[in-house]
Amino acid sequence: MNTWRAGCAESRTSGSEGGPQKPSRREPARALRPDPYSKLPTRRRGLYLNLYVVLDLYSRFIVAWMVSHKE
Repeated sequence: MNTWRAGCAESRTSGSEGGPQKPSRREPARALRPDPYSKLPTRRRGLYLNLYVVLDLYSRFIVAWMVSHKE
């Protein structure tokens, strides 16, 4: 009996996502963290502004923000 089909019981993914190989293990301690700022391009070539945003973890609302030319 072929157990590898869409909705495979081992990997709990469809056939197009996981395939027949073992599911990969994710280690949350090694996950990359996002940068605490975003670089905003200006009209001058090579000049960027940094946007810093502080979010409330519960409501995801912006608590504070700042635009700066320095990191």
